[in-house]
Amino acid sequence: MSKKSLRGMVDWLCGWLAKYNNKQKTYCWCPGCGLELCDSLSWYSESDLVRYRCIKCGHESAWLFDAPVPILVTGK
Repeated sequence: MSKKSLRGMVDWLCGWLAKYNNKQKTYCWCPGCGLELCDSLSWYSESDLVRYRCIKCGHESAWLFDAPVPILVTGK
């Protein structure tokens, strides 16, 4: 992969992430449709795992937030 194409991908990703609220620090995307779950009105419940039901496609997933980054546990 050339440096030019890698730089283009990095620029695209930075622009894509910039559209989200700057105060938000954690992002989880629905494994079904790609909707950002943390800032959407997706249903959730908290226990040891944080469970989301996507408002766009209805896909259910469970996330572990005790790690440095959210880890998808169920809902592949």
